[in-house]
Amino acid sequence: INIQPIWPLACSKLVFLALVEPHVNCSTPTNAKRGRDAVLLCHLEPQSDARKYTIEWKFKNLIPHVYRSGKDDVHSADSNYKGRTSLINVEKGNISLKLLNATKADEGNYTCYVQQLPRQFRKCNVTLNVGELH
Repeated sequence: INIQPIWPLACSKLVFLALVEPHVNCSTPTNAKRGRDAVLLCHLEPQSDARKYTIEWKFKNLIPHVYRSGKDDVHSADSNYKGRTSLINVEKGNISLKLLNATKADEGNYTCYVQQLPRQFRKCNVTLNVGELH
């Protein structure tokens, strides 16, 4: 059996799949007022449905939000964030984190991790600055 003609086709399909895998893009910094809501901007590019991925937002050693198996995993979120976080529009690739009632303790660097395949993550960072209301 001659398998040589199949090999270039298989390689081209692998290269094509690698090219269309979405990247994770974040906008930083995000500024919020204490007591107000903050949106930490993060999206997939090109725009694609993110429901098939595991999405984890991390802050220091805490996990504010986890999205897994097509839904929010509220049991994996840190207790400081329970009921305070949501993702904006996962179906459209907008995986921005909405954080309700921002506090000074929420200020700092957040990382959005997207697991596309086992042991394959893409990530980006967002800095949240929380200021006083005037």
